[in-house]
Amino acid sequence: MIDELAALPTMAPAPRPHLSMMSMPVPGPDGEPVVLWCDPLTGLIAYPSFANYLTEQLPQLVPAPVHLAIGDVDDLKEYVSQRRAEDPTCFGHLAGNACMQALGSATRQWAERTFSTWPFALCGTFGGDEVIIAAAGRGYDEFVADIHRLIEEIRQSVPRTCSFSTGTLTVRHINPGDQEQTYRHFVSQVDAALFLRKAVLRQADISPRGDFADIGAVTFDPAPARPPGAPGGARQAADSAVDQAGVGV
Repeated sequence: MIDELAALPTMAPAPRPHLSMMSMPVPGPDGEPVVLWCDPLTGLIAYPSFANYLTEQLPQLVPAPVHLAIGDVDDLKEYVSQRRAEDPTCFGHLAGNACMQALGSATRQWAERTFSTWPFALCGTFGGDEVIIAAAGRGYDEFVADIHRLIEEIRQSVPRTCSFSTGTLTVRHINPGDQEQTYRHFVSQVDAALFLRKAVLRQADISPRGDFADIGAVTFDPAPARPPGAPGGARQAADSAVDQAGVGV
């Protein structure tokens, strides 16, 4: 494990990738710096910089292993409608933008404290009202406990709660050319767990408010890509489970 940790890509002490700035250099797979672009609203790494960089780093990270969390703001649309009803000058996406700005600030402050001793960590945006967090080099139980702390910090400082799902990739080796497929599988599994957790809660007439889903170990055996329309995939599995439960989302 010591050799595996030593092989992890070293993030420059200043700046770190979860700080708020428009762009930042970080070590690339060949040792040359690459630029990660940040979302100006949240200060978190923007798509596709997050996806591209994590995909490139996966072969070095998986022996550690690498953990992932995806968070989705709870009922953001409802919050925006409520704010517009309370304040007619809160036009367009002002309320939503303010909420996401607060979410980004809370996430960055949490990350600065939490990941100061982790060999690798990235915090980024994932869709319009979601965050995605990857970390490697320490235990999964510690990562899950840290995400629970983030959920509570968001509850205290952001206008809307944020529900999360987590998973850890148990693949020990990635063959050349399989990085993107591995990344997509890993993210889709964690994303589907969050989607299903929220759907089941709503079926029970419970509004998600900082809830949590842990899928634990995620394995992956690379296979040829399915042709368009072929069955399979994490999101489809979640859709099937939701359909069986009679859930409409």
